[in-house]
Amino acid sequence: GKAIYIDTEGSFRPKRLEQIAERFGLDPTVALENVAYARAHNSEHQMDLLKTAAAIMSQDRYSLMVVDSAT
Repeated sequence: GKAIYIDTEGSFRPKRLEQIAERFGLDPTVALENVAYARAHNSEHQMDLLKTAAAIMSQDRYSLMVVDSAT
């Protein structure tokens, strides 16, 4: 399934996701294409992104939402 990653700390590393995909025999390009990424710059922006993510998840098949830290 697809995932949404909301990054509040600037710690998302696509290269690491590629490594994990390769470890499990997955195509790294496909893995990255299935992750929607957004960088939250402050708590207000984070709330806006969460609302947007909820709307996206209700319209498409997403299995996971990651928020690296709540601000």
